[in-house]
Amino acid sequence: MAKINELKYDLLPHPPYSSDLAPSDFHLFPKLKIFLGGQKFATNDEVIAAVEEYFASLERNRFMEGITALERRWNKCVEVHGDYVEK
Repeated sequence: MAKINELKYDLLPHPPYSSDLAPSDFHLFPKLKIFLGGQKFATNDEVIAAVEEYFASLERNRFMEGITALERRWNKCVEVHGDYVEK
């Protein structure tokens, strides 16, 4: 909380888990799943290397796009009083 206050962020109330507000669920993982699709891995190290390759290949603005999309989605969720938000 000290860091949130120091950075002057507003703490917004929302459920501890909301699939329509989790940026990893709607922004990162679907495209990662496509990237990994059809590949076969013999070891965990191969999976880790592939995932690291995927994230290293992303442009920096990709993460900002996810945060911006999260903001739009959060606002939509507030507008519908917490009901599920479709893409």
